[in-house]
Amino acid sequence: MQTYKTPHWTFYSANNELIYSDGKSIQLAARHNACLLALLEAKGEAVDYDTMLLKVWGTQFRDTNTIASVISELRKQINCGDPSLKYIVTIPKKGYRFNNFEEVETLQESISHPQKIQNENNLALQIKASTTPKLKKPLNTIFSLKNTTLPILGSLLISAFFITDVYSFLSSKKLSLSALSYEKGIEYDFEVSRDKQTLIYTNEQKENSYLISKNITTGEKQVIKLEPGLVISSFALSMDGNQLAFIEQKDDSSCLYIARVSDSKIQLQDKKLITTCDKNSFLFSLEFSHSADAIFYAKGKNISDPYTISKHDLTTGLERNLTSPPTTGRGDYAPTLSPDGRKVAFVRDIFWERSSIWTLDLVSGETLKLFEFPNVIDKISWHNDEMIIFTHSNKLLSYSTVDDEIENIYEAESPLYMPNSVEGTIYLSAGSLFSSYLSKIKLDTLDVVKKEQSDYLEHTPTRILDDQSYYFLSNRSHKMGIWKSQGSSSQLIIDSDDLKDVTTLRDAGDMLLTTTPSKLIQIDKTTGSISVLKSDIPNIENYSYSEQSGKILYSKEVGESWYLESYNLKTQNKELLGVSGYTGHFFDDMIYLTEFREPGLWQYNPNTREKQLLIADFNSFFTDKWAVTQEYIFLLDKESLKVWNRQEDYKLVKNIQLSDAPKRISCGDNECIFDQYALGSTGIVSLVESD
Repeated sequence: MQTYKTPHWTFYSANNELIYSDGKSIQLAARHNACLLALLEAKGEAVDYDTMLLKVWGTQFRDTNTIASVISELRKQINCGDPSLKYIVTIPKKGYRFNNFEEVETLQESISHPQKIQNENNLALQIKASTTPKLKKPLNTIFSLKNTTLPILGSLLISAFFITDVYSFLSSKKLSLSALSYEKGIEYDFEVSRDKQTLIYTNEQKENSYLISKNITTGEKQVIKLEPGLVISSFALSMDGNQLAFIEQKDDSSCLYIARVSDSKIQLQDKKLITTCDKNSFLFSLEFSHSADAIFYAKGKNISDPYTISKHDLTTGLERNLTSPPTTGRGDYAPTLSPDGRKVAFVRDIFWERSSIWTLDLVSGETLKLFEFPNVIDKISWHNDEMIIFTHSNKLLSYSTVDDEIENIYEAESPLYMPNSVEGTIYLSAGSLFSSYLSKIKLDTLDVVKKEQSDYLEHTPTRILDDQSYYFLSNRSHKMGIWKSQGSSSQLIIDSDDLKDVTTLRDAGDMLLTTTPSKLIQIDKTTGSISVLKSDIPNIENYSYSEQSGKILYSKEVGESWYLESYNLKTQNKELLGVSGYTGHFFDDMIYLTEFREPGLWQYNPNTREKQLLIADFNSFFTDKWAVTQEYIFLLDKESLKVWNRQEDYKLVKNIQLSDAPKRISCGDNECIFDQYALGSTGIVSLVESD
């Protein structure tokens, strides 16, 4: 988002902030902020009613009086009490436009000005801290850290792993915390009965996984060891707590079962199959209807097809889709039923990098977009009929459907996930899902050298330079920072709260490149200063950088298909390259690329426009997972590193089994470096209002 300056005020749209020329400032309400931004982005042209409704409310189901009311209030704020100022003029029977736009100065955006990257989103919702949150009153997603066939949430949670102490939380006068699980390993997917007596969850360790049912009052547990390769997750309990719906995922297929629950114990021997176990498809995010006669869930076939919210009628066996998401992301997931049973709220993934929250009225069938958030949300939960809660990093956030505002209601020292509100108590998974470390592979021998694993998170390395130095992200300073490795020692370049949400890092000569959703950011290697190079580039996080051309390469959606586009760092020019592709790398005047819906690695010649298939069984949706060198093609695949020889007609010459799951690889002339992720430690906790 841009910053706009007039003779009377400066408007920081990313922060909902209007600073007057006398230095005073106000925080604009979300709709006022979005309305003013829409008018300024039109650059003096008229904005019609329909466009305004879509930009501000995300719908066209409101009358013009709604807009007129917001415009009237906005005029009071930007006209500074001066009746001669008329910044907004009415276009009869059409809409509104910003007057005298030629006097408006558009300022270059800089992260160093008022607030942090993570506070920006498309609707500019205000996120405010609360010292006295008042919470009054309910989803599930399928996710296994070891099951790499479930891509829906595996990549989106990597960014939330900063501090590893699970139960070291900041003090809160209004919310008190209790730990409910104590096993070593990951407790991420869970469900709590409405009477708060039964807790059902999975415990994942490196070698084994367990399904656990616990009586919260007595502490008595039922522990079921799962067979290798089987994942049980995405739990939903009926309102009376007597039925448990869950997903069994194995061999690229998922099955929905229902089992009885009695005295906080799961009767697995009596489980009933509800759906067919289709190959290459899966279900997740289960939610019972209040009457327990239907189950809502998200359903998908593969990573390139968007997930939809479906309803399965348990009486008739009929299933029907309730939503139709666009193809610009993972689709719709995480359905949660409002306490009154009238609405289903769900998450819609946008460009695989941010989220919007929608509601579906089960009576009228009307869908309504509530707000956007600049990061991917794993789960939402109704706390009461007017409040939805969700997490981001170490914060528990709430959205008010009445005030149209996001509020920070609790902050922890460790990441939080999977919020679930049950009769006034909030349950969460807390801790670090992963630990991470760096490894190298020598190009002359193809030997992997594993660095000694530290207590810190070390990940996202840049290419290794001739002097053997490289940069990486780490929490060594107890906040996310950029470090430079110089042999046996490492030097902190910058640690800043502004880096909290970054998940990429590239070496671009005098500067480093990183991204947050839709933003390309540069960091000066010498001074550590941070500034935004380019905003509003969807899918920019899935990019590569070419030292030879000084360009970055990323994909752009055009008519629900993906095409490669480049951005020249020096000239700041964008160029749509005219070739379909989702991930790509420049190398020796060629472009190597993968497609979104078709496996394979292609070579594309920009001069002749010839496109040649090189490797048929090559499949990657993430640029960081593969790299090109003079002699080899590398691909990180599950827990292995595959190597093809370019000089031998792209023959697979090595498949290196790794001890932990790799995520990103960068290559220099002599070595490649990649990060690996091992299971971290999380636990299930509850937050209860205290006097």
